[in-house]
Formats: sequence, structure tokens, C-alpha cells
Amino acid sequence: VEYRIPSANQQQVDEKAGLTFESLLKSSLRQDPDILFLGEMRDPFSAKMAIDFSSTGHLTISSVHTTNATTAIFRLERIGVTRGAMADSILGVIAQKLLKRLCPHCKKTGPITDEERAWFVPFTEDIPALVARPAGCLKCGGTGFHGREGIYEIVKFYPEISDMIRRDVPISEIREFARRRGDILITDHAVEKVRALIFD
Repeated sequence: VEYRIPSANQQQVDEKAGLTFESLLKSSLRQDPDILFLGEMRDPFSAKMAIDFSSTGHLTISSVHTTNATTAIFRLERIGVTRGAMADSILGVIAQKLLKRLCPHCKKTGPITDEERAWFVPFTEDIPALVARPAGCLKCGGTGFHGREGIYEIVKFYPEISDMIRRDVPISEIREFARRRGDILITDHAVEKVRALIFD
């Protein structure tokens, strides 16, 4: 447990003391919490427990390692969650990545090159005329970058997407539907940050 949170009952795995991940999760669910925050769905057991708990109307928040929000469907399938269970239980998925932020003190802006333009083509038709590039100064240690900034993807499981999941529609089609509907996709957010001269 890295942070102590008021009014939250937190439990930490201690294998030597017999406090395994499975035993702690079972113990937590027996206490009938209002909200379950599960650090990670990493195997069939933890995924099943989280989905089962959420299907009873309890808010369950967890993480899973995937490339983006829609591929969480594929990842959960791989660890044993059926698409029907996902469609009935999941409200939405948020994906995040941390990227290096250009140093605001030394970044250089200039017209986009043909090579850079080609990078944008698969992701947007609105290609920026100006882009920023790393330079290097004393404040960033000569790297051209200073800190990190998140990019995010939010896919809400409205009835249409839940129905697509239930019907075994391919992930690529679900992703395209989410894009057309206006959900924020991680590539779109990255392009926005490049356009705002935050990333190179």
C-alpha cells in the first residue's frame, strides 16, 4: 500500500504471513464494500471476482495492461472473461500513457516536414502546419524534454458498444464506432498535444 486513504480499508499482500492475493480479495468481498478498488486484474481469478462483484451492482475499479481502451476487451477475453459478462458489467474503460513533454524553455517550432506529415496521415486529416522539436538547454539538461504528460482514451460502454461486444464484433470495428461517436481515442489526444506544441 503506497498511500493511506481516509475511510478506505486497504489490504496488502504478504505471502510469508499467508496473506495471498486470492485470500485478501475473498476477504475484501466478504466485507461487502460499497466500492472495490482492485489494483490489477492479472489472472482469471481476479478478473472473475471483479466482474462478478460489479454484476451485483457494486462499483468496481481496476486496472489491466493493454495498448488502448478497446483492446481491454481482448485482454479480458484472454484471461477468461466472456464477452457477455463484459457487456453486462463494464461501464467504461480509460487508457493512459505518459509521454515526454518538450522543454518549454528551448523547444523550437517550425514548418512540418514531408516525413512528419506522413506520420500524421493515418491518424488525422487536420495536419498542423507548425510542429515543435526538442533542442536542449541547461534547464532540461540538454535533453530537449522536461517532465511527462499524459494522453488518455475514454470509451464509454453505451448500449450500442455493449451490444457489439455481446455479438463478438471485432475490436477494430468497435474502435471505429467509438471514434465516429466522438469518444476520445488515445491517438486523437496525442495529435492534439502535438498540435499544441507539447509533444514532438
